[in-house]
Amino acid sequence: MDVPESERQYIYKHMGHSEETNQHIYQAPLAVKELTVVGKCLQTIDEASLVVTDGCVTEDETGEGTPEETGDEGLESGVFKHGRKCCKWTNEESSIVKNYFQKYFQGIGDKRLPGRKEVLAFLEENKLNKDWKTIHTKVMNEVRKIEKIAEQRRKQWE
Repeated sequence: MDVPESERQYIYKHMGHSEETNQHIYQAPLAVKELTVVGKCLQTIDEASLVVTDGCVTEDETGEGTPEETGDEGLESGVFKHGRKCCKWTNEESSIVKNYFQKYFQGIGDKRLPGRKEVLAFLEENKLNKDWKTIHTKVMNEVRKIEKIAEQRRKQWE
């Protein structure tokens, strides 16, 4: 930091942290920061407190940026800045969800999206390692994607 030593305390106070936080977080070179992050992950693994679940990440990890959904490939593994988890969907998982909830993608169903009970029934039948809200969100995103493509095609014909 190119700020005189006498003024740094005011900046630390304004930012809400101490000089130690500034030195260890903001002033650390990228290589040192990388080592500390990897070291923390390895320590967590050594302590056997890390549970690996089908490409999902733990809440302790933080991701840079906001990964965008890319259709069938799902989301990049990581955590959004706001702490939301995102899981990568395999092609097999995606096809299972698409086959089961096909009526919603075709617009045949009574409702636009499945309810909680229907998603829970799907989970009992298929034993995916996902939360019911994750499945519901996947269906919602797929329906939106299909609707967006249909709207683009409609505009193309006008």
